[in-house]
Amino acid sequence: MDGDTITAVKTSPKNKVIRGELVPYTLRYTNNLSLEIRNIALQDRIPPGFKYVENSAKL
Repeated sequence: MDGDTITAVKTSPKNKVIRGELVPYTLRYTNNLSLEIRNIALQDRIPPGFKYVENSAKL
């Protein structure tokens, strides 16, 4: 698949944060093809200095 197959957008309601503060964000992936994509793995990399809070992800 090429880079135009899937569009990924990450948004957050926060523009500034304080160290230790939780940063909620939403990932939206869009299939730009006219057919179903199967067996695909989507991955988000956490920026340096951030930590994942266990069990905080929601689908």
